[in-house]
Amino acid sequence: MHLTAHSALAATAIAVLALLAIWSDGLLWAWSWRIAAAGLALGLLFEAAWLMRRPLRVALIGPPVLRLGRITECVWRIEVPRGGITQVDWAPQTPSGVAAWPATLRARVAAGAVAVDASQRIQARDLGALRWPAGVARLLGPLGLAWWARRMSLAIERAVGADLRGLARPNRGAPRVQPAAFRTGQAGAPVDLHPARPEDPVARIDWKIAARTGLYLTRRQADDALPDLMLLLDQGSSAHATAQLNLVSRIAHERAARSQCIGVCTFADRVMQLSLPQPGWAGLQALDTALRRSEPQPGASDLGSVAAALQGRLARGTQLVLFGTSLSAHSLPGLQQAAARLTLRNALWICSANSPPPADRDEDDPDLAAWLALAVAERADREAAIAAALRARGVSLVRGSAAALPAALARQLDQPRRTRSGWQSRSP
Repeated sequence: MHLTAHSALAATAIAVLALLAIWSDGLLWAWSWRIAAAGLALGLLFEAAWLMRRPLRVALIGPPVLRLGRITECVWRIEVPRGGITQVDWAPQTPSGVAAWPATLRARVAAGAVAVDASQRIQARDLGALRWPAGVARLLGPLGLAWWARRMSLAIERAVGADLRGLARPNRGAPRVQPAAFRTGQAGAPVDLHPARPEDPVARIDWKIAARTGLYLTRRQADDALPDLMLLLDQGSSAHATAQLNLVSRIAHERAARSQCIGVCTFADRVMQLSLPQPGWAGLQALDTALRRSEPQPGASDLGSVAAALQGRLARGTQLVLFGTSLSAHSLPGLQQAAARLTLRNALWICSANSPPPADRDEDDPDLAAWLALAVAERADREAAIAAALRARGVSLVRGSAAALPAALARQLDQPRRTRSGWQSRSP
């Protein structure tokens, strides 16, 4: 609590009256400052009791799902008692990974109003679930004597998903053709059916299906299309972080823009969520749902459960990319065993962000610099040994900074690569 300007002026006047009463023998001066001080104290007590007995409720009006990187206009609605509070200052504390403008909201309560609205722009910078922590509001009392602080617990939760703007929804009238369900074409090559687009050649339209069903489908040879992409996200590893979710979302959007079917699998000691590759908007929507429900699961990770869940369910030559797994000598045997099953018909990449170099706290100390250089060299040797062991199992390790990793992975995915069964990926 702190006094307003009028109350502070009144308190100053009371202090002056008290000083005059000390130096004066008049009865009027002796009682005047006591009456004024008692009136101010009673007014403050009334405001405190009035506010304590009237709870405040806060609600966030906005979309239930915030989109990554998109600035969303939201409204904070504060329900106030009728005929009392005249002004509210509200500084909501934002969760980690959220930016908000302005940081402090100020709104005046109209006469007879029971709620006050204050708009705020919110930008989510990380994927996952958000929960707003408790905040403190400053309320102007009904008599205007003081500002009172009220701590309000919030039960406001929002989910953050990938931004799907600019992506066309699949044709609702087209049949749902599984990407792995191929049929044999005229030349014996695998053929996949997709809804026809204006830029598709007329010769590739399946006119028999069009005559029977009225749906225009395009025949795509397997050599003409990119293979399916399956993103595997390790939630049980210590390397799992929100930055991994952003990286997965970014790579999925870049590959979907090239008409590549996207699938996702999140796992820890077991498979948590699984969505087989789907084309276009449908694949990104399934990825968005899986990432919003993604939560770290402390404990050991089992890539073998993923291999068992995907066995026989993916098209030949599907590109598998593993994110967030911990690369160490302890986890290497399990990775090798699971990779032996996953790379039989498909190609597997493991994405790992470079670890930051150890901080040099004292550059003038030659002994410390030597120890740091030795630690960096030992870490590089361990990483090289792990990469060589994985390469022997047909697994490629893609390393780089968080900003350069998508481009490095894209170059790897576009290069022709042969799996253990002889399949070779192609780029259009």
